[in-house]
Amino acid sequence: LKATLNAFCALYGNRLISSVTKQEVETFFHRRGPGVASAGTRKVEKAHLNAVFNWAQKSDYIGDNVVAKTDKIKIKRADPVSLTIEQVREIFLCASRARYAGGYSREDKQDSGSLIPYFALAIFAALRPYEVRRAKWEDFNWEEGTINARQEKGNGYDRTVELPEVCIKWLEYVDGPKLTGDIIPKSFVKRFNVVR
Repeated sequence: LKATLNAFCALYGNRLISSVTKQEVETFFHRRGPGVASAGTRKVEKAHLNAVFNWAQKSDYIGDNVVAKTDKIKIKRADPVSLTIEQVREIFLCASRARYAGGYSREDKQDSGSLIPYFALAIFAALRPYEVRRAKWEDFNWEEGTINARQEKGNGYDRTVELPEVCIKWLEYVDGPKLTGDIIPKSFVKRFNVVR
């Protein structure tokens, strides 16, 4: 949010918010040129600005929220592609050997395998990324070999997923049946990027 507002204020910060037009907001979203900022980045920036303009409207600083009137930012999603056996082997090799340096605690520097559960559930059990990121070790039924995948919102469960034997073996490799709490470690994105 801070980065979005800093960039927006660099362009329009010397003016009243009520004087900013829809066209200027559109220009802001496309200021970097084609191919420089992803549609996902522009969508996040729009959400940030929309929140600010909604607040300004509720506070009677502006009459209309011009951000809400801008064109919807569409994200083109590529069709999913299956990984080859060699790619899966490489992912698990990297996830097993990943070491983290600088900016992490002593435990993190020695960490190896913290993302194995993420990859095992995503690759072998076909859980959606948000389902894996919300998962807790308590969601497993080890006797039946299943996991209750959490809904995107709320504390309910979306579906029960049967875990293939190879997935269970990888989860046992990291002592999953003995663990509690979140499956995904802190600093997930940084750790994921190291493995990637």
